[in-house]
Amino acid sequence: MTNKKVALLYSGGPDSTTLLFDLIDQGREVVALTFDFGEAEGYKELIAAKSIIERVGVEHHFFDFSGPLKEFYGLKQPQFMRGAQWTTMQTPPVNESEDIQPFGSSIALLLAASWAVKNGIEDVFYAVHAEDARFTDNKLDYFSLLSDVTSKCEGEQFRIKFHTPYISIRKHEVFEKGASLEVPFNETWSCGKGLEAHCGTCPTCHERAGAFAVNGIQDPTLYINEFAQVLEPNSL
Repeated sequence: MTNKKVALLYSGGPDSTTLLFDLIDQGREVVALTFDFGEAEGYKELIAAKSIIERVGVEHHFFDFSGPLKEFYGLKQPQFMRGAQWTTMQTPPVNESEDIQPFGSSIALLLAASWAVKNGIEDVFYAVHAEDARFTDNKLDYFSLLSDVTSKCEGEQFRIKFHTPYISIRKHEVFEKGASLEVPFNETWSCGKGLEAHCGTCPTCHERAGAFAVNGIQDPTLYINEFAQVLEPNSL
């Protein structure tokens, strides 16, 4: 495959939006892929993604898997990616009906890989950062193994390379890079609850606010609940 396009798993969140702007700044031809697996935050992520894609004008594809996956797992809101649920903060689950599904990130990444192969793309970008890497399915060797799977399945000529350029830097450093690229953080979405505005109480809201605070960046986010304490990323 020789297509110069690259695929980006794009949620409309601050991390993937920073990577989107970063790749555009590098002169890459980006194709953004947004998946809805039925999570509580899926609708708000899509609104954010569409708003930012309209701003930058790259190719964008949205795929709604929510109905079949809700039926498959027997859950109202199955959770596939680990970002919306953390186990290191003393807060209740984002949604009691949400459970991280087995092989969830593998399903998402291999769906992206399958789409990429069908469209002649060999590079898939994913905006995980150092704090995400505490999970075994967000480590470098995991992405290397997934790449090997694509090669074993379809042949070396169809190997998909999974790129995680932020995996060695922390959340607040991603925000720092985003600020330098003039990312419209006010249009991005982080909250795992999917309410009208960011809840201000879930782990991802705390992580978002903490990244702004560490950088001394004014947080443009509207939170339903004010923070009693803003947590820095290294305290999560």
